Amino acid sequence: GLQVEGDTTGAASRLRQIESINGPQPDDSKDIAFEKLPSGASYREYREGKGDATVTDGSKVAAEMTIRCQSFATANEPGGVKYFSTKIDTDFNELAWTVGDGSLPPELEEAMKGMHKGGG
Repeated sequence: GLQVEGDTTGAASRLRQIESINGPQPDDSKDIAFEKLPSGASYREYREGKGDATVTDGSKVAAEMTIRCQSFATANEPGGVKYFSTKIDTDFNELAWTVGDGSLPPELEEAMKGMHKGGG
């Protein structure tokens, strides 16, 4: 892609690329219910991926996400207050890791497993 003037790290260019691919889509819905997993973690997939690849142990993934504290739910934030957000807490609005390598909590990885490329 084209380099942004003054963007020596490429962060602005990468963020623009991610936003054009993963930005809000007409089919996205914020009214999707949270799904509770056996571990107790809850998640919601607001956009189903259309790719053939499925997330499993060993998959290299990059995801945009918000981690919330459900015990602090409010009328404005029914899923709980934000604890971590890739939009706020990272330079690229994504977090990348290999599923199963121990980098992230197993509950987060449990929620990712089975998702398809391009989802969210």
